Amino acid sequence: NITERQRLWVANIELFKMRPLTGTGFMQNNGLGGAYVQRQYPNEVTFGGHAHNNLLHMIGGTGIAGTLPWILWCAIVFAIAWRSGGSLGLG
Repeated sequence: NITERQRLWVANIELFKMRPLTGTGFMQNNGLGGAYVQRQYPNEVTFGGHAHNNLLHMIGGTGIAGTLPWILWCAIVFAIAWRSGGSLGLG
């Protein structure tokens, strides 16, 4: 359900706004995001867990301090795969 995912995206953005530099702590936003959604929609059955969006998940959990190195790491891994060519680069 896209609505559940959108709610988790909003929850992770809100967690980031609360602690923009460090986030909630690596992987701590799983439970906190779900709790945030439950609090926003108390009369509905809600889904909690990871944000289903890697960038929003990292921003909510690690803030700017963790997201920037993660983006750099992703770029390095992508560059290595791309330079290797073949199916690994295309994948």
